[in-house]
Amino acid sequence: MKDAVDASVSNPTNRRAELMTRLSGFEKCAKEQRHVAIFLTFTCPSRFHSVHRNGQQNQKWIEAGRPSVRDAQAWLTNCWNNIRKRAGEAEIKPYGFRFAEPHHDGTPHWHAVLFMTTQQAKQYIAICRAQMLADSGNEPGAKQHRFKVVFIDPRKGSAVGYCSKYVAKNIDGFAVGLDHEAGKRAKAVDTAARVDAWKSDNRIRQFQQIGGPSVTAWREFRTIRDELDMEDPMFQQLTKEQHFALENVRKAADAGDWAAFCCAMGGVQVRRNDQTVRVHYGIPETMKLLCDEDGVALHTPRSKTQYGDDAPARAMGLMYANIFMLTRAKEWLVTSKEKWEAACRKTMEGVRDQFEVMRDEKAYAYMEYEEYEALRQMAICDYQSRAWLLVSDDERLAGSPQGCEPLGGGLDPCH
Repeated sequence: MKDAVDASVSNPTNRRAELMTRLSGFEKCAKEQRHVAIFLTFTCPSRFHSVHRNGQQNQKWIEAGRPSVRDAQAWLTNCWNNIRKRAGEAEIKPYGFRFAEPHHDGTPHWHAVLFMTTQQAKQYIAICRAQMLADSGNEPGAKQHRFKVVFIDPRKGSAVGYCSKYVAKNIDGFAVGLDHEAGKRAKAVDTAARVDAWKSDNRIRQFQQIGGPSVTAWREFRTIRDELDMEDPMFQQLTKEQHFALENVRKAADAGDWAAFCCAMGGVQVRRNDQTVRVHYGIPETMKLLCDEDGVALHTPRSKTQYGDDAPARAMGLMYANIFMLTRAKEWLVTSKEKWEAACRKTMEGVRDQFEVMRDEKAYAYMEYEEYEALRQMAICDYQSRAWLLVSDDERLAGSPQGCEPLGGGLDPCH
């Protein structure tokens, strides 16, 4: 179980590597389409900050009713939804990533690196600034700190390089060194653990992909290492073009090429319903009728939560051209290691008791006697070589083997 967890994105190292891979793929797509990269920062109004930089309590926070971290996150989420709605009305479809991290007092603020055309970037920035300053836009420092924009110049560095610090210091602190925003002596490895506890305690989605194809499909395809065989009965109804399109998606995911995966799935701005392959949650009704050789159904009933409610449907496979590809055939169960070891000891004690009973009742001797009787029924004496031959019943009907006829007179040499 630990090996399975370590191999997944639950492992901070894998999660950081996957995020950087996807961000690098988006940047590659942007260069091919000559899109610009912008880095945005979204901050909450002053009433959501409980403590000033100097350590003194913020009076506006007290007057506002002491809003919590979750209240601040809800405010940012509401602003983001309004920005997304206005951008959709203007037919602006950015793609990239959003990151959430805490201020010194735990108040969340967001960063985002997005790719789009230069003209769309100007419209998008205007929409963001208007939405972020719609609430308490005239308070001191709002226009300077509420919303910030940086155009990433490819001549000075890449978007991946610009964001690598923000990704690493919010996951595991890899290669960051000191986190100067948290203090002169604060190590990024230590602050990353605090950030992880902060986001879990406040139920904050730390990283969010904007645009692009389904990352769940990417992860499911990466479990399929072997080439899809066109002779497989499951794929025989596909045309050569359809098989090529499907294999193209699989190869891109297997190679870890997010840019190629985006192209194979329909592009960075493709709608979810228009993607080449869709993730399928649960087992299709037709497959629920399948049974194994003993007549036992291959699917299991829907799992329950710890409170007894039906658990949400989880990804079980991929769907392409009405063909379902099962990618999750194993069921994992989290249980107590002590209970498992106790059950093993109990099983071994039962086996030991069984062998002791067999020994006391001389079951081994009886088993040897049965085998001896079966061999005696097949035995024929070879008088010439004075040895026993084992002959089956069919060979007996054909007559005695040469040399096995009794000699005239004297004692039987085999007795």
